[in-house]
Amino acid sequence: MPDTPQLSRFFEQGLLRVRVLNASSAMGSVRSGADTRCSQIHLIRRGPVRIGFIGQAPKTIVEPAVVFALKPTAEPLFVEAHSGAEMLRLTLQFAGGDRHPIVESLPAVVLAELAALPGGAALLQLFVDQVTAADHGRQATLDRLAELLTIRVVRYALERGLVRSGTLAALADPKLARVLAALHQQPARAWTLAEMAALAGMSRSRFALRFRSVTGTPPAGYLAAARIASA
Repeated sequence: MPDTPQLSRFFEQGLLRVRVLNASSAMGSVRSGADTRCSQIHLIRRGPVRIGFIGQAPKTIVEPAVVFALKPTAEPLFVEAHSGAEMLRLTLQFAGGDRHPIVESLPAVVLAELAALPGGAALLQLFVDQVTAADHGRQATLDRLAELLTIRVVRYALERGLVRSGTLAALADPKLARVLAALHQQPARAWTLAEMAALAGMSRSRFALRFRSVTGTPPAGYLAAARIASA
């Protein structure tokens, strides 16, 4: 799904709120995704860097790339920077944790070559500048850069068909997209199933079934998560 009005509104509503908890240069071997509350980004400036899952053949990355480890996986992901490699490691938290619409929609790990992300090289350099900076506004700048990078990765994943369920998949459905927009605009409202179904132009039973099959969550559960994310 390319950039659509529904996706644009999703970002414009301020639903993408990211806090960078730690940012540093990384060498050696690290494991990602162990904390259910946090996500990790590895920005590879220069390889070789090996990534993979414990017990599986690793992949070697030489060119600049981004490794987005959004949530825990069955097998721990390792990212290993070899001699001569340059890499930044960010630990971040989405509002709502692993129930954030982006976290629950994207694959647990997304690997993208930096050249495939618009403005990727310039964005990486901005991260490098801020990681080593000590001036006022460093935290706010890192947070905004992380949000911008997340938007780039979301578009990358959508364009390559990596999103098959969750909020982002529902945004491709015009009927469900109307409901999601309303829920996120007024998360505190006491929405009923009948009201949501009416917005979608469907019966309550058909709406509930379709909503859950696409998002992976029943309407009431999704609304609860939206309230947490907006708090």
